[in-house]
Formats: sequence, structure tokens, C-alpha cells
Amino acid sequence: MSDRQLAELKRLHNTIKGQIDTQRTVIIELNDLCREILKWIKLSNVGIIKVIRETVLNTDEKRLAYHMTDGINTARAIAKVIPFNHTTVTDWWKDWYMWKIAVPIPVQRGDRGKKVFDLEDFGISEPNIPLKPQRQEEAEKLEEGKEE
Repeated sequence: MSDRQLAELKRLHNTIKGQIDTQRTVIIELNDLCREILKWIKLSNVGIIKVIRETVLNTDEKRLAYHMTDGINTARAIAKVIPFNHTTVTDWWKDWYMWKIAVPIPVQRGDRGKKVFDLEDFGISEPNIPLKPQRQEEAEKLEEGKEE
């Protein structure tokens, strides 16, 4: 390779490196901007979340069911943990769809709910409901299955 070709390759390398550094800087700035926007969105929705907490997710059982509504857990799986049947869970899902705090995920036998935010994102702690021994074992099995 000639000196001229080598010099040209070094110039191209430096140009590309400079472009990559610029792109990296832009990505970091965009990420920071997105975090700032998210902070303001959360702040502007505090009142709405308070209404949802007090009217829609107004019991520990509903908050636990919402917490478990991850698009993977079925209504039956959630019903095994809370003291309600799966029909109640699917009714809650329909209510949550209307409130836009959950979305339906199409599955083979209909729809499964998926929450759109985590309770912790808005300072709502996951409820600690004392479970019956049988339900406690089932809940632990569900959690173990997710970890695999």
C-alpha cells in the first residue's frame, strides 16, 4: 500500500471516528431529553394516577392483579393468587382497557391483559395481601417459573 493510500485511509478513519463520536453524543443528549420528558409526563399525570388509584385500583386485590397483569399471566393464574375468580380478573381487565391503563394482548383463546405502567413508577407500592397457604404455594410456583 502506498503512502498516499495509507494517508487516505487514516483520513477516512478519522472522519468516520468523528462521525461516530458525534452520533454517540447526539444519542446521549436524546436519551437525557427523553428522561426529562418522561419526568414531566409522570409529573403531569400525578392527578390522573391519584384518581385511578382511588377509583379503579382502589383495593389491594385489584392492585395486586394489576401488578401481575404483565401480558404473560393468565386471568386464571392471577385468580389463583387473589381471592377472586378468573371472570372477575377479566372484568377488571376490560375496565382497565377502558381507562387505558392496560391493553389487550391477543392470544389463542381471546385476549390477555398487559399493564401499561408499573405501580412503583408512580409511588404505588405492590400490595402485600396475606394469601391462603394453597394460594401462597401457587404464587411461589408462578414466580419460580418466571425466573427460569
